[in-house]
Amino acid sequence: MSILKWGVICFALYSISVRAVVADEDDRMELFEDIVIGLSIAACEADKECSENMSNMFFPVFVIAVISCIVCPPQEEVEYPKPKRVVRIGASYAVGKMIF
Repeated sequence: MSILKWGVICFALYSISVRAVVADEDDRMELFEDIVIGLSIAACEADKECSENMSNMFFPVFVIAVISCIVCPPQEEVEYPKPKRVVRIGASYAVGKMIF
């Protein structure tokens, strides 16, 4: 999958999402982020080279994240993502699987 093709798909989805009617508490950029996250995961899964690199990078990044959480725990209460965001990311991932 070429970068140009992926960029065109993201731009098209962004154009659609800007026109989408969203609830008052939703930010348009949040909607765009959800779509891009889902499509990026699907595109990386479909590309063999990206998939191999991500599996090699996952463990070191995970170890660094766990160590940073132990060394510097968050001071305030953690906000979990809204269920609506989880559904949007899952839906864009499913669409991305069909596209790629």
